[in-house]
This record gives sequence, C-alpha cells and structure tokens, in this order.
Amino acid sequence: MPPYYGMESSFSYVCKQAIDQFHFAGDNGWLAIVVTLRRCIFRSYPLSEHILKITGLVKQPSSLSFQDLCGVASKHQILDISQLSDNWQGSALRLEGLLDLVQPDETADYITFHCEADDFHASVPLKLVKHTTMLIYRMDENWLPEDKGGPIRLWIPNTVSCQTGELDDCANVKHLDGIELNCGQGKDTRR
Repeated sequence: MPPYYGMESSFSYVCKQAIDQFHFAGDNGWLAIVVTLRRCIFRSYPLSEHILKITGLVKQPSSLSFQDLCGVASKHQILDISQLSDNWQGSALRLEGLLDLVQPDETADYITFHCEADDFHASVPLKLVKHTTMLIYRMDENWLPEDKGGPIRLWIPNTVSCQTGELDDCANVKHLDGIELNCGQGKDTRR
C-alpha cells in the first residue's frame, strides 16, 4: 500500500466528517459536504497518484505524481525553498525542469496554471515565468500540506517588480493541479 499524506483520512473518516458538517450547516449543507470532502480528500493523495497534468501545446503531455516530481533532474530541484525566501517552506521544482520533460511547442507563448478544485486559473506570458517560477510540492517526504497551498503551490518570485498587469501575486496558484501551454492567453479567472 502506498504511503499517504494524512493517514487519518480514510474513506469512512471522510464520510463521517462530511455528514457531521451537513447536519450542522442547515441550508448550506451541500456546500459544507463539498468543502469538507475536498479538504479531507485533498489531504489524502497517495504519493504515487498522478495529480499534476501538463497539457496543451507540448510534445509530451504528462500526468505526474509526487515520485515523478522528485525524479526530475537534480539541477531543477530546490531542497530548501526557505534559503530563497523566509516566507516559504519545503522543497520545490523549477518550472524549467517540467518544461524540459514535456517539450513545449515553439508556438506556445502563454502558460496557464489551473486549480480545478477552486475554479481558479491564471494565464501569463511564458517568457516572463519560464526561468523564475517554482512549484513547491514537498515537505519532508510528503506532499506540501493543504494549509500551505499544497499538494502543489506555484511560486513566482518577484511579482511585485514585474507588475506587467498579467503577472501579479494572484498568479501564485495554490492547490495547483494543471499546467497548460497555449498560443495566446488561456483561461484566466483573476479579473
């Protein structure tokens, strides 16, 4: 059996938590169930589950697990992100390393970051983020915890200095589960 982040999140535990929330939420019961299930399930990704999908204008579309991310070349791994910024914890992977894996098409000029669970999407010019962006995905030997934006959190350093209108702090997507390369701007819910 693969290791899980948050072993207490068994199916019965998740169901019990959702039902308890439903009873206490009154008219908003269904919303409480969805929020509770999302919270519990998000914490229970097995390390072998493929949760990051990279699609769009790429030669090698991919679906990646924790183990796959750990296996990206060491030159793209940052073992202690706090050495780059005191505000962050965990280990990260440079976006460049993922792009090397999927081989973007030369017509791709935008990259869209997706969090389907929150219906949040940010599309930014690829040239602005290709060499600086990191995916924080690991704390110790597990996924980054949900309360830190995990299991994968996008970090674009120095967004304040960029201020292009398309690149701002809101482009730092929590709970990242998809990356799409586009010709022209993709889906963006920040506005």
